Amino acid sequence: MSDLLGVSGIMSGIGGMNNWKRDSDVNGAAANEAADRVAQDIRRIARKLLSDGEVDVFIGYGQGTLPSRVTPVFITRPEDADALIWDARCENDLVVYLPGIEGKAGVVVKGCDGRALARLLAEKQVERDRLKIVAVECAGVIDRKSVKRDGGNRVHLHPSCQVCEERTAPVYDFLAGGATGPVVPGGPGDKSGSRDPFGEIREFEARASEERWNYFSQEFDRCILCYACRQACPLCYCPECFADRATPKWIGKDRALSDKMVFHLGRAIHLAGRCIDCGACVRACPMGIDLRKLTRKMEKDARELFGYEAGKAAAAGALPLFASFTREDPDDFIL
Repeated sequence: MSDLLGVSGIMSGIGGMNNWKRDSDVNGAAANEAADRVAQDIRRIARKLLSDGEVDVFIGYGQGTLPSRVTPVFITRPEDADALIWDARCENDLVVYLPGIEGKAGVVVKGCDGRALARLLAEKQVERDRLKIVAVECAGVIDRKSVKRDGGNRVHLHPSCQVCEERTAPVYDFLAGGATGPVVPGGPGDKSGSRDPFGEIREFEARASEERWNYFSQEFDRCILCYACRQACPLCYCPECFADRATPKWIGKDRALSDKMVFHLGRAIHLAGRCIDCGACVRACPMGIDLRKLTRKMEKDARELFGYEAGKAAAAGALPLFASFTREDPDDFIL
C-alpha cells in the first residue's frame, strides 16, 4: 500500500518532481499534468487576489534551497505569484501560520490542512471573513525519509496520507485545478471497504500492556524535548503551553523519562478530537519518534466512542470534543 510512488529524477530540475510517476492505474504523465494545472491555477488565483486587494498576503509553496524540498512562501506582490508551485513535495501544513497573520490572507490547503483550518475557525482562532481559502485535491505527499531509506530511487506516500479519507478541504473559496483525477488506491480519499484506516492502531492495541509501555518508553526516551512537534502542529496554539509554565511546573529541566511522558501524554489528550493526522509532528521530530501511535489512538476513540471526526464537514463548526456533551455519550468507564 505504501509503495505508491516511483520517482525517477526527483532530484532533477529546479521545478521539482518533473518526472515522477505512480505505480498504479494512474498514468504518470497525467499525474504530472494535473499537478501543473493546479500550480498554474494557484498562481492565477493568488495574482488576482493580490491585484484586487482582497488579500494582503498569500501563503503557498515555493521551491526550497534543495531540489527535493519546498518551502512556505509569503507572497505580497502580484508579480511574485510565479514563485508558487504545487507537487507531491508540498508537505507543510500552512495553516499553522494563520493565527499570527495580521490583515487578510490567502492560503493553499490540502485535505488535512483544510480540516485543521476548520477546527481553528470553530475555535475562533482565525476569522473566516479575513481568509481566502484555496483548496487542492491532494493525492498525497511523499515521505522524504523513504528517499533516504531506498537510496533515492523509490519513495512512498507519507503514512498519514495512506490512511487519509478526505483529499479536499471541507470549506474553501477556490478549488485550484478543479477535480484532478481518480483516487489512487491506498492514497488520500480511498474509502474502499478493504482498507481499515485504524488497522495499525488495532494491532498495537492488541499487544500486552507491558509491551505497549515498553514501546512508548523506548520511543520517548529518545525525545530531547525540543518541542518541534508542538511548534509544527496547527492546533497547538496556546499562548502559554503547559510545558512552559513555571507555576505549576509540569516539565523538569533534566529531561527525565517521566517528564517526557508528561509532555507527550498531556499533548495527546489536548489534541483528542482535534488532531487531523496531518503528520506535521512526525515530520518535524529530529529523533524520528512516531507520535501518530498516540494521536491516532485518540482519533480512533473519538470516532468510535463519540462519533466525532475532527474537521470533517459535519463537525467543521462543532465545538471541540471535550467542550461538548450529549446524553448519548458512553459512560461505561465511570465507576
